[in-house]
Parts: sequence; C-alpha cells; structure tokens
Amino acid sequence: MDTISNVGSHIASTYLRLRRGMAVIALLFPPILLIGGIVIFGRAPQTSMSAYYHTEMQDVFVGVLCAIGAFLFLYKGFTWKEDIALNVAGVCAVGVALFAMDPKGDCAATASGFSIHGCFATAFFLAISYVCVFLFSDGPSSGIPEKLRARYVTIAKLCGTVMLVCIAAALTYAFLLPSSARTFVCGLNAIFWIEAFAVWAFSVFWLVKSLEYDHAISWLPWRRKAGT
Repeated sequence: MDTISNVGSHIASTYLRLRRGMAVIALLFPPILLIGGIVIFGRAPQTSMSAYYHTEMQDVFVGVLCAIGAFLFLYKGFTWKEDIALNVAGVCAVGVALFAMDPKGDCAATASGFSIHGCFATAFFLAISYVCVFLFSDGPSSGIPEKLRARYVTIAKLCGTVMLVCIAAALTYAFLLPSSARTFVCGLNAIFWIEAFAVWAFSVFWLVKSLEYDHAISWLPWRRKAGT
C-alpha cells in the first residue's frame, strides 16, 4: 500500500511541477524575447512578440509556443469541455508559431487586417478565456477552503477578462484604427505589450489552477502527515 502511495505521490508531484513549469515559461516568455534580443543580439525592441519570429530569437519564439501547445494538447482537462478547449488552444499555439506574421512588420500597411497568424492567436486566447471565465469553477473542490476557492475563481475570471480585453485591443488595432493612428500605436510597441499582458494573464491563470490542484490532492503523504 505504501508503495502505491509513494508512486501516486511521485506522479502527482511531477504533474504539479509540470503545470507550474509551464506557468513560469509563459511568465518569462515576453521578457526573454525582449531582453534576449537586446542583450544577446543587440536588437531594438520589436513592435510585437510575433515580430521576434523574424529575428535571431526565432528559435525561442517557436520553441516556447510549440512546447506550450504540446502540453495543452496532451493535458487532460478536468471536464470534457475543458479538455476540448485546451486541445483547441494547444493546436492554435502551434499554429501561431508555424504561421508567421507579415515579415514586413506590424507597421506595414499590409500587416493590418486578416492573417492566419492572427486567427490562431485570437483563437488561442479565446479558448483559454473560455476556460477561465466559464469552466474554472468546474475544477476540484475537495480539500480546498471555500473562501480560498472563491478567490481562485475570481482571479481566473479576471485573467480571462484581461485576455478578452487584449483581444479586443488587438482587433481594434488591426481592423478599426485609421492608418495614421495605427502607425502611431505601432511605433509605441503597443502590440508587444498587449500580447505580453495576455500571455501573463494566461500564466497567472495556469499558476492559480495549479495551486487549486495542489490543495485538492490531499492524499499525498506529506499532506496526510500534516493533517494528523
């Protein structure tokens, strides 16, 4: 029985570490692109995270997105709805990496409007926002204090809202702003920060979800000892 328990605790702790690891990778993704480009390659800050595909940071950009996409696709959601939404998000993350933005850059006239890259990015954040806002409360509840779980749900919904606001801002930039305003906004690197805040919201959501699971796994040996 102890052997089964030890194996189970090992699997559970590995699972939680993988979850936290992905949250950390997402959290560091924007600054790694920004600082890595400046310090290692002497690149000026790019107008968007997607623009780093066309720099020396391309391998980092593609590698991180493919890693996150593979994890989300292979990860089993707590419900079938969450599982489908995360599968969609995983496929879209890989799509963002493989279908690059316009090489002319965000400020080019041809860079605005419809693109396969933009569709994948929008669908990714919509899928994650859906999980945050509508499905987070369907997660585990045993072993989690009611007030703490309510706080987690609130944070998750806030993260989903931030991602939706970022999507709205990006779509406004791409489709509604006149050319002169779009050039001005692009020159401020605003798209980079819109994308960065959306990625950070995803990271916070995933970390909070990991903490929720951590509380829920009450059968782990160290939790049994703490409860005795």
